[in-house]
Amino acid sequence: MSTLINFDNYKAPKSTGREVLVPSSDVDTDLQPSKVEVDDVFRITIDVLIKNNPGKTLFSLKEAAEQLTVGEEFIRRRIKSGEIKATYLGDKPFINIVELARIITEGI
Repeated sequence: MSTLINFDNYKAPKSTGREVLVPSSDVDTDLQPSKVEVDDVFRITIDVLIKNNPGKTLFSLKEAAEQLTVGEEFIRRRIKSGEIKATYLGDKPFINIVELARIITEGI
């Protein structure tokens, strides 16, 4: 399957090359947490979103809320305050997959 969007040259917003500590899985108890660059975490998040939602680039408020495990009203308020960028199709707001990955990676 070919990728619809090329993220090779995309830099995560606010990326400074800093590293985050990623814990190992519960199964691999002998492994120590590893450091991963923020850009790598963003890229992994994008990959997971693409694999779990093939061919999807825009998420409704309900779908975005499910991905973030929050309520729709939370998303709606953050769009209104400008903390989340939304794409409007008519009067319906949608969240772009890149914005969703940014939120998952950096938080709000």
